[in-house]
Amino acid sequence: MVLYTDAGWNKKWGLFVVTNDFGKIFGYKVFPNKLKNPKFDQLELLAIISAIEILKLRSKRTKRPDTILSDSQAAIGLLLNGSTSIKHKFSLALIAQGQRLFKEHPCNLVWIPRQVNVAGKMVAKLQRHPKRLREGRIREVFGDLRKKGVLI
Repeated sequence: MVLYTDAGWNKKWGLFVVTNDFGKIFGYKVFPNKLKNPKFDQLELLAIISAIEILKLRSKRTKRPDTILSDSQAAIGLLLNGSTSIKHKFSLALIAQGQRLFKEHPCNLVWIPRQVNVAGKMVAKLQRHPKRLREGRIREVFGDLRKKGVLI
């Protein structure tokens, strides 16, 4: 299975989306942005961790290798290589959790350009619809993306 991940934030909230190339949403989370300036791509790390958890649950159904596509080189690098220069406790906990999950369920982590990231298009669209986002009407935001041919 191949999953795309992306994250975004503004002054009031942050979100991440995990989707496949057909636009099916496998996971998302919207939460108040209490961090003011998210450090070390924390939301991107959360998105990749969620994707690994989803693949881990679904891996019993298929023998094909799983792949996670992300446009965050920093988050992928942190999960694959770790970092000794990070002092932020929340970031360190996320990196440790991601590395533990990655060892339990090895998969391909691949960087892709932002322009081809399906989840990135979804995040950009959601950021333009904060009312629907707050009301939990996330899926209806994407109807017009499919009609315009942005999502397959």
